[in-house]
Amino acid sequence: MPEPLRVVQSDPARINSIPEIATSEWLADTGLQVAWANGTSAADVGAAYIGGEWVYMQDCTGVVASPPLVVITPGPVDPLLANDDVIRDIEGRPIASASQGTVVILQVQVADFDGSLGNTGFHLRSIAGRHLWLSANLAERDYPYLCARRE
Repeated sequence: MPEPLRVVQSDPARINSIPEIATSEWLADTGLQVAWANGTSAADVGAAYIGGEWVYMQDCTGVVASPPLVVITPGPVDPLLANDDVIRDIEGRPIASASQGTVVILQVQVADFDGSLGNTGFHLRSIAGRHLWLSANLAERDYPYLCARRE
């Protein structure tokens, strides 16, 4: 289990169970760690793609931050902490979340990467951008939403 998940596992504010991780990978060039929950794999979405989107969102927003753990989950995302930032689909199901505290964990549903939810990677870029913007204490009303619409 990646260290950020261990930290959240012992957090008394945790509201959902920690996803069981099948495998994980560190990206040396960005420091980003990507983990695939059981039921997903690097064949669904590669770590290099996720790392590239992280770098793109930092460039687009103009905000640089320490790299998070990105967890790819098979089904609806279960936010880990009560104060997680959550992006929901049209039916209200969580499809991406960002836990912000002593460790940062982004969770994204694997369907975000097969095109079935629209623009491939949109929810990853959205939650990463929101995390970057809000962690820099910038006004939400000024967030550059078009960054996530990368085509």
